[in-house]
Amino acid sequence: MRTWSIVALILVSSLSLVAAQPPAADQEARSAIVGVTVYQSSALVAREVAVPQGVGALELVVTSLPASTVQNSLYAESNSEIRVLSTRYRTRPLEQTSREELRKLETQLKDLQKQQQTTQKQIETAQANLQLLAKLENFTQATMTQLTEKGMLNTDAVTKLAQFIMDTRGARNTEIVGMEQQLQSSKEQQTFVQRDIARLSSSSDKTSREAVIVVDKTNAAAGKVTLFYLVSAASWKPQYKFRATIDNPQVEVQYLAAISQQTGEDWANVDMTLSTAMPMFNAAPPDLATLEVQSVAAAASGGGGRSEGVNVDNQFRVQSGMSNYGQVLKAKQAAEQQTADKPSADRAYNLAAAVAQTDELVRDREELKQERAALPVMREGQSVTFHLERRLTIPWRDDEQLVEVSRQSLPAEFLYKAVPVLTPHVYRLAELTNNSKQVILPGEATMYVGTDFVGRANLPLVAIGQSFTAGFGVDPQMQVQRQLVDKTRTIQGGNQVQTFEYRLSVSNYKNQAVKLQLWDRIPHAEGDAITIAVATTTPPISTDETYVRDQKPKGLLRWDLTLEPNASGTKAILVNYQYKMEYAKDAMIGNVFNK
Repeated sequence: MRTWSIVALILVSSLSLVAAQPPAADQEARSAIVGVTVYQSSALVAREVAVPQGVGALELVVTSLPASTVQNSLYAESNSEIRVLSTRYRTRPLEQTSREELRKLETQLKDLQKQQQTTQKQIETAQANLQLLAKLENFTQATMTQLTEKGMLNTDAVTKLAQFIMDTRGARNTEIVGMEQQLQSSKEQQTFVQRDIARLSSSSDKTSREAVIVVDKTNAAAGKVTLFYLVSAASWKPQYKFRATIDNPQVEVQYLAAISQQTGEDWANVDMTLSTAMPMFNAAPPDLATLEVQSVAAAASGGGGRSEGVNVDNQFRVQSGMSNYGQVLKAKQAAEQQTADKPSADRAYNLAAAVAQTDELVRDREELKQERAALPVMREGQSVTFHLERRLTIPWRDDEQLVEVSRQSLPAEFLYKAVPVLTPHVYRLAELTNNSKQVILPGEATMYVGTDFVGRANLPLVAIGQSFTAGFGVDPQMQVQRQLVDKTRTIQGGNQVQTFEYRLSVSNYKNQAVKLQLWDRIPHAEGDAITIAVATTTPPISTDETYVRDQKPKGLLRWDLTLEPNASGTKAILVNYQYKMEYAKDAMIGNVFNK
C-alpha cells in the first residue's frame, strides 16, 4: 500500500512539472490573407495561419503586419482540436531582417533589368531583320523588272521568294509582339519591386510588427488558425452607373465600390466583403459624464450678457452668432473613430455631446430652428453588407480602385421636367423602383443614355422596394420658353394691387408623345401684410396629392402635360397664368430671399 502511494505521488509530481512547462519556443508561422471586410473607414483582415504538427502548447509568430494595424484589435479563432490561449501584438527592431530582404529585392530588380535589356536587344534585332527583309523585297522587285524586260523571268522562283518574304515577315512581327508584351510585364514587375525597396529603405519604418498566438493542441496533426486584425488607411464608398435606353422601360444599374487601400499590405485573391457597419470593440455603451457649466462676467463675454464664444474642454470654441454645425460634426466623427479604448471613446462621445449642447445653450432659438431644419435627415438603421461573389486582388496603392458589386435592371417610367424660370433646358427623368435585393447607399452616379454620357448625379439612400427619381440629362429635342405678357398696377381702397400675366411655351420635336412636368413659381409671403394668389391658369395646375399638400402652399406651380409628337410652332403647348399681389399703397417690396 505504501509502494502505491509513492508511485501515485511521483506521477502527480511529474504531471505538475509537465503542466508548468512554458509553450514551445516561438516560431515564425506561414500565413496568407484569405478574407477582408472593408468598412467605410477601416478594414478587418482575416489571415490563415499554419499550425505545425505536435501536441501541447505552441507559440506562433505572424510577422510583417502593416504599420496601419490597430494594436488592440487582434484576435484568433480555431477549431475544437486547436485551442487559442492568447493573442498579442508586439514590435521588435527590423534592421537585420530588413537588410536581408532588401538584398533579395535588389537582386530581383537587377535580374529584371537584365531581362529587360535582353528583350530590348532581341526586339531591336528582330526589327533589323525586318528592315533587311524589306531591302531584300526591294532588290527582288528591281531584279524581276530587269529579268522581265529581258524575258528571263522564272515564275516558280519568284513565287517561292514572295512566299518566303510573307512567311518571314509574319513570323518576325508575331515574335516582336510577344517580346513587347514580355517587356511591358518586366517593367510592371520592376515598378512593384522598386516600391517595396523604397518602403524598406525608408528610415521611418525599421520595426517588425508581429502577432504572437499561443495555442494548445490535442491532435498531433498539422492544422490552421485564423488571425483577425483591424487596419486603418482603408475605406470604400459606393459609385453607380445608370444606363437608360430609349423606348426601353428598364434602366440598367451597375453598382460599383471605390476602394481605398493604403494599408501597406497587398490583398491577393481574397474573399471580399463590403460593409457600412462600424467595427466596435466595446461591448458596453459609453458612460455619461456630468456637463459642468460656469458663468463669467458679462464684460468678459463682450457685453450685453451674451457670450461671444464658449470653450468646451479647451478643444472647441462654440460661437453664439454663427453656425457651429461643422464643429459638432467634427466632434461626432472623432468619437465614431474610437473603437477599442473605452475611456478614450467615452471622453470623445461626451465631448461631441457637449459641443452640441453648448450650441443649444448659446445660440438663438430661431437660428437653431432654421439651421437644423435645413440639415439633411440622417436615416440610420441596420448596417448594409455586400459579400462579393468572386475573389479579388486589391494591391495597396495611393489611388482608388473600382470593383463591381452587382449589376441589375430596375423598372422605369420616363418623363420630362422643365423649370424655365431657372433654366431653358428640359431634362429627362426616370421614376425608378428599387426592386433588387440590395439597399442603394448614398453615392455619386454617372448617367448614360445608350452609350452617351449625359452627366453626374448624387443618389440618396434608397431602401429595398422604395421609389426614387434619377435624372438623365438634357434633351435638346424639347424646348421651353417663359415670357412676361403683362403687368398692371391699380389702387383699391388703401391697398395697391399688382397683376402679373405669364406665358410658358413648350415644344416637342420628338417623334413620340412624352409626359412633361412644367414648373414655375409666384412670390410667397408670411402673414397678412401681403396677399398673393393665382387668379387664372390655363390649363389647370396639377392635382397630384403630394404636390397639392407640400409644394402648392409655398407658391410653387406645377402642370402635368402630355405633348403630342412633333408639337412645335403653332402646335406647341401654351400655358398661361395670372397672379395678383396686394399690399398697402404706401408700402413697397423690401426683402426677397430663397427659402
